[in-house]
Amino acid sequence: MRDAFIHITDLHFWEIVFNPLRLLGKRAIGNMNVILKRRHDFLMERAEEYVAYVNSLDVEQVIITGDFASTATHNEFKRGVEFIRLLEAGGKKVSVIPGNHDVYTFISVRKKVFESYYSEWMPNQPLPCTQTLPNGTPYVFIPTVCANKLSSKGTISRAEIASTVRQVEALPARGLVIGHYPILNKSLAYKVNKNRQLRNADDLREALGETDKEMLYVCGHVHRFSDEVDSKYSNIRHLTTGAFFRTAPESNSDGDFSVVEIEDDDFQINRHVHRDGSWVSE
Repeated sequence: MRDAFIHITDLHFWEIVFNPLRLLGKRAIGNMNVILKRRHDFLMERAEEYVAYVNSLDVEQVIITGDFASTATHNEFKRGVEFIRLLEAGGKKVSVIPGNHDVYTFISVRKKVFESYYSEWMPNQPLPCTQTLPNGTPYVFIPTVCANKLSSKGTISRAEIASTVRQVEALPARGLVIGHYPILNKSLAYKVNKNRQLRNADDLREALGETDKEMLYVCGHVHRFSDEVDSKYSNIRHLTTGAFFRTAPESNSDGDFSVVEIEDDDFQINRHVHRDGSWVSE
C-alpha cells in the first residue's frame, strides 16, 4: 500500500433555533427540516462512540468533505470542532473542506463563519489546490459549495474547472480529486434531484474524463455509499460515502465512512458501516 486515508462526510450536527431573529432567510427552512426530520435521523450522541472506532484503525489521515453543520450555526460548528479534536486525540491528522450546509446562509458566508472555526484544518490556499497524503500521494481539493436563496445547488466555475484540470494533469498517472458534491448525478445507489446538483457538473466530468489520468473522484452530499466506474469516462471511478452517523433505513444502517487505500496500480475502497449495533467492513 502506497498511502491511505479515511473519508468522513455529512456529519450534520444540528441545533433547533428558537430566536426568530436568527430564522431569517433560508435558515427558517433548514430549521424546520431539523425539527421534523434531521434530529431523528442524525443522533449526535453517536459521534463520540464512532470516533473511538475510527481511531482504532491504523490509518493516520482523515479527510472530511463537509456538512459539519445543518444550518451553519455557531453551536453546530463548535460540535464539529469537538469532533475533530477527538480524532486528533486519537492520533489522526485531519483535513477538511466545507459542504453546502456549512455555507447555508449568505451572512455566514460574508462573515466567513466556517473559516473562523476550521481554518487550521483547511488548505492554506484557495481551491482548487493540490494537497498530499502522509506518504506523499497528491490529491486535488476542488471548490463546489455556495450559498443559495432556496435550493441546495453547488457551483464550480469554468475557470475553476480549468485550474482543476491543470492540477490533475500534473499528478502522477493515477490521481485523486476530492470535493463535496458528486459529478455523477445518477448511480446505482442514488439520484441527485436537480435542485441539489452541482452546477457545471457535466462540464467538470467531461473535462476530467478527457484527461489521460486514471482517477478516483471522492465526495459526499447524497448520504449514500456508491462505488462506480463512470459509464462514459472509464478513467473516472466515483466514490460517494454515506453520512457518518445517519440512520439510513434504505441500507439498514446507522453510520458510514470509507477507507481508501492507494496502491501503485489500483484504489482499494473499504466501506465501514454500523449495522445491528457494531461496525463491519464491506
